[in-house]
Amino acid sequence: MCPITAIEAVAVPTGGVKLSEATWTELGETTAEVALVPVGSTEQHGPHAPLGTDTIAAEAVAEAADDRLDEPTTVVAPPVHVGVSAEHRAFDGTLWVSPETFRAYVRESVESLFTHGVDRAVLVNGHGGNVEALAEVARRLSREGAVGWRRRRRRPRPTRGRVHLVRGRR
Repeated sequence: MCPITAIEAVAVPTGGVKLSEATWTELGETTAEVALVPVGSTEQHGPHAPLGTDTIAAEAVAEAADDRLDEPTTVVAPPVHVGVSAEHRAFDGTLWVSPETFRAYVRESVESLFTHGVDRAVLVNGHGGNVEALAEVARRLSREGAVGWRRRRRRPRPTRGRVHLVRGRR
């Protein structure tokens, strides 16, 4: 079972910007304040499901949240495809990184979003193995004064200067 929170569809999507599909000049013309960062993994989910299931789900939730939010303007960041998944290494196709590498990559990615005018980030996690590392990223950013943070289990309600970790119940 995938540990994410489902967000129901809305009749009238507002939509923000999908970072990977925009040009740098298009982004310069936007007022994106909130970045939705899908975080998944590449690992087995049985013989019937794709290796990218966690990433696909996290990206779908981020895009659904983007459609729901009308204020402030949002940007959906490219997903993090490789997570903390060493426990699945026996299965062909599983990719993983150490918790240290994962934390550094996610933290620096969020910091780079902040340098471009984004002042809030929502980490939309689709893989249970990432939770501890993502919570540490949020705590570290908070300690460094970059942001406050809190762990959310339901819909994100972004507040200024915060990183939110969104995950569901198992």
